[in-house]
Amino acid sequence: IDAALWARMRRIAQMGELKGMGLANALALEKLGITRLEELAKQNPAELALKLNRAGGNVRPAEARVWVRAASKRASDAR
Repeated sequence: IDAALWARMRRIAQMGELKGMGLANALALEKLGITRLEELAKQNPAELALKLNRAGGNVRPAEARVWVRAASKRASDAR
């Protein structure tokens, strides 16, 4: 398997494992250019939900808030 594809798969899986996210939402974030936990952790949940919904998703700000908090925690744990 190509190294770049392997790295992409690992990033998507890591994002998808966040509480309540799943693979579909991780792929939707990737389409928005959010591919790392550190990037997700910096997002404003309300704005993120709006961006995802404009892209065809169905995400409530409360869901996005859970993801941002989980990404922030996991990113800080990895440091």
